[in-house]
Amino acid sequence: MTGRVLPPVLGPVSASALWDAAVALLKGTVDAAALDDALARAFPGRSVLLTDSGTNALAQTFRRNAGGTGRTPVPIVALPAWCCPDIGTAAIAAAHRVVLYDLDPQTLLPDLESVERCLRAGAGALVLTHFFGRITDPALVASMAAQYGAVVIEDAAQGAGGALAGQPAGTLTNWGVLSFGRGKGRNAGGGGALLSTDPLTETGQIAEGRVHNAKALAATVATVLLGRPHIYGLLASLPFLRLGDTAYKAPSADHGPSMVTCALLPSVLAASEEAATRRRQIASRWREALLDLNGGLVRTVGADSVDGALRFPVLISSAAAADLRPHGVVRSYPRTLSNYPEIAMAMVHSKDTFPGAELLAARLHTLPTHRFVRPDDLERVRRRLQRP
Repeated sequence: MTGRVLPPVLGPVSASALWDAAVALLKGTVDAAALDDALARAFPGRSVLLTDSGTNALAQTFRRNAGGTGRTPVPIVALPAWCCPDIGTAAIAAAHRVVLYDLDPQTLLPDLESVERCLRAGAGALVLTHFFGRITDPALVASMAAQYGAVVIEDAAQGAGGALAGQPAGTLTNWGVLSFGRGKGRNAGGGGALLSTDPLTETGQIAEGRVHNAKALAATVATVLLGRPHIYGLLASLPFLRLGDTAYKAPSADHGPSMVTCALLPSVLAASEEAATRRRQIASRWREALLDLNGGLVRTVGADSVDGALRFPVLISSAAAADLRPHGVVRSYPRTLSNYPEIAMAMVHSKDTFPGAELLAARLHTLPTHRFVRPDDLERVRRRLQRP
């Protein structure tokens, strides 16, 4: 595969933001006041702890809520059966056991009967994921979780631009987690954050070392170049790079956010809503183009929610999507969490089945919503997916 190939998701970073990161690297310091102000504006009323990844932010959140009701000797956390395996990595890093709940493949919302089984099994924390920027309303499970004394944690790694009743994703419960990786809508060269209504008195120690931070800046510049379709097409033709693969990653120590992340965040957060508005415009065009895709459109639920539109999800067969890769159409998470051996070993009930999650693993594909999507991309995908 060579030529023009759309990346499935884009993490743009402005030239001025990259310049700010380069200046910070040369000076060996960041503007802490500007960073604090940007975080306070983006996430009002929340304490923020920056980390070196969203995975480690989630692991820290688990540790702070370890045990929940204390009904089990080892803390148990309930996770969606279909999601990024990094969420399972976070549970393992926190030394938690895992129970999984199923999802409704037509809406990506939790299956409530499955959720209650997890709570009855002793889960002291329940993770809700905002898939592709679509808001999962915590009210769906809040009363049930409270009945069992469980904490609800938002996984807002993909929530950039998403909101419910005016509140941004990550601030809808007492605990939220963000990611600033290249594919998460807010590309700050990596890193993550823990958000809480509780005071977080400690601060994430900025990772030191000019070499480390220079590598972080170079990697960020590389992700910006990678987002250009012809460059992405060239790299996608090299199978050993395994672009787009979703693999389990072992837990790693939290070394704190890089200086590059801290320098980029003020600009990235300031531009976040404008970027989300552009993504929503592309998502609206996909929706209009694919109105006749019988049963294939994932429904949006909640009149008060605003979609961050990180990607546009559809339920289609792999055969239908086979020749659409140049247009950015990719299969999302190809396995349920129970099919990752490392996560399966941490599961309390390893024999449970998850029909909704299995269907999503087999059929959920995403369409790109970034600025490189052209009208001919929409038209070619529409023709292919509506072909008998």
